[in-house]
Amino acid sequence: MRIFSSLLLAALAFTFASCTDEHPVSNSESDADHSKELGLKNQDPDHRIAEDQRHSKHDDNKNDSSLGDHGSRNNSSSHGRTSPGQHSEHGAEQSDHSTDHDAPHKNDHDKAHPTPTDVAHHDRSRDRPAAVSLTLEVEPDETEGLPADQIFSRRILPIMRSEKKSSCTECHFVGVELQDYLHEDQATTFAALRDEGLIDEKNPDKSKLLTFIARRPRQENELLAKVRRNEYQAFRTWIRAAVKDPQLLKAKATKVSIGSELPVEVIRHARKDRVLSSFVDNVWSQIGRCINCHSPERNQRQVKKFGDRVSWIVPRNPAATLQILVDGGNVDTVDPELSPMLLKPSGLDEHGGGPKFFPGGHTYKQFLNFLEDYAAVTNGKYKTAKDLPPASSEVVRLGRQHLRIVNVPADLKTKPLRVDIYRWNKQQRRWSEERWATAYNPIPTKAPHWQSMISVTAPKDSPRAATIRREPLLPAGAYLAKVYIDRNGNVKNANYEMAGGELIGQVEITGQWRPGYQPPKIIQYPRLNSP
Repeated sequence: MRIFSSLLLAALAFTFASCTDEHPVSNSESDADHSKELGLKNQDPDHRIAEDQRHSKHDDNKNDSSLGDHGSRNNSSSHGRTSPGQHSEHGAEQSDHSTDHDAPHKNDHDKAHPTPTDVAHHDRSRDRPAAVSLTLEVEPDETEGLPADQIFSRRILPIMRSEKKSSCTECHFVGVELQDYLHEDQATTFAALRDEGLIDEKNPDKSKLLTFIARRPRQENELLAKVRRNEYQAFRTWIRAAVKDPQLLKAKATKVSIGSELPVEVIRHARKDRVLSSFVDNVWSQIGRCINCHSPERNQRQVKKFGDRVSWIVPRNPAATLQILVDGGNVDTVDPELSPMLLKPSGLDEHGGGPKFFPGGHTYKQFLNFLEDYAAVTNGKYKTAKDLPPASSEVVRLGRQHLRIVNVPADLKTKPLRVDIYRWNKQQRRWSEERWATAYNPIPTKAPHWQSMISVTAPKDSPRAATIRREPLLPAGAYLAKVYIDRNGNVKNANYEMAGGELIGQVEITGQWRPGYQPPKIIQYPRLNSP
């Protein structure tokens, strides 16, 4: 029974224009209460597949999204829906027009550590879910008092036949449209809605259909707010009249299929809060690489030279930032790999600021993963749960600490080098099984050393993941740096991961590790296969 499920997604509303310290897909008590109301059970945290497939098309998250319709090339074929996420990122700094490794005298790094006023931080007062209204205050409809069939013809059928988007699109890219739950025949529509529990014959104003239509984001789109009020007014008037119609009350159950044809997993994956969550985890988490040139809080010099178009970052607002990137043509939904927001910072296209990351590295892969998924969602390519990309098992946040490797052999210039960092566990007296940080850059052609900002890592949903979302720094202690070098150009394949055969050696790191470009943590290039 698809009807109940799909309309539940209209309940998802929370403005993720601000980012929280938690994963955007909330597991709050209020969510659990909503699950009970809908007959859903908490299961897998990524999909939460409901045992009862009749009532499983919607996650019970009440978070609302301010992410609007995104201008993909094929936007006309999808219904701007799904919503995205929130986290607080501390962007590592990088001086104007420098790569991660080519600015040995950039002392601005020491003066410009991120603070609560920095672009990558967020207003904590906006972290809490907004209250979600279950009713709308609307004036009586002009058709109030008419027979149900006349109201249906004058108010409901025009909604069903309209080519305009319904209010459902404020929370979903694809899979949920109010029109999908209507039928040309009044009795068929009433019976289907009634049998799915969406019409309350005894308390029509408390019908779940009205509840779902009424749910809205804290920051509504003005146009969709008008659409929502019109929908609510029309359906309330019709339901009030329909439950008084003896013939409709006698309507038999119908086998007519209504609702979304997509499985619950796809509908949830295509929510705007989930898409924004992906943007936060994959792109916004690395925004510190871009803020000096693209944040209006820092780029006055660039604006004077290039104009306001360079200010595509909206401080503390990943949702608005994503909207600007899409509207500005920086996201290619036909060929995601050709998106300017990937080509320019990775050095594959002309970029005034120079490369900020490189193909084959974790940042490049994160950007590409988001872009490919965004294109697939907005183009409606996901049809089954098997089509969905695997969920990431790791949280990665750009840190403010730098690592430098000195005395790098000259014959390794331009070769990609990756460092994975593991922490010493005093209790277990061994190195951690999972890495605590990673860094990736080509070895420069001039300097006899390699340098990079590190990205702090943690297993998804671990206590440490919540910590690094708030403050992505490695604490003082003992660490083991494993150094890998791609000598054969394998990382040209975006999915390639350097492994044991490319391990050059490892070096122990101890003591304090101060944030900033100067001074970096300095280690010697490891001897070949050093223990």
